[in-house]
Amino acid sequence: MLAGLAGEAAPYRKLLDELAGRLLFYYARRAPPGIDAEDLVQETLIAVHTLRATYDPGQPFTAWAYAIARYKLIDHFRRARLHLRAPEEAAEALFVEPGADAAMASRDLEKVMAELPP
Repeated sequence: MLAGLAGEAAPYRKLLDELAGRLLFYYARRAPPGIDAEDLVQETLIAVHTLRATYDPGQPFTAWAYAIARYKLIDHFRRARLHLRAPEEAAEALFVEPGADAAMASRDLEKVMAELPP
């Protein structure tokens, strides 16, 4: 990235090519079926190029680039109004019965208290 900021085209192109491969893997693991990961990669590469002046050379490049990627994925979800839903048959697993939290907390507290020295 530093070479690209200095105006060197070949290293900057190599950076974008390598980043594209990593982003494709990143989006393939996080995006639900039906979302085109290639489009997200292109959007992210454009954002990286557009925002390159905001990159702080004292910070890791990958953290900066993946933050942009994460925001692009969130933006895509918002634009598409995607909402991930649990299957109806799995809905019961999302909730606990009233009082179950208190029972679990009590059990956990007893376990921790038993491990404390006298």
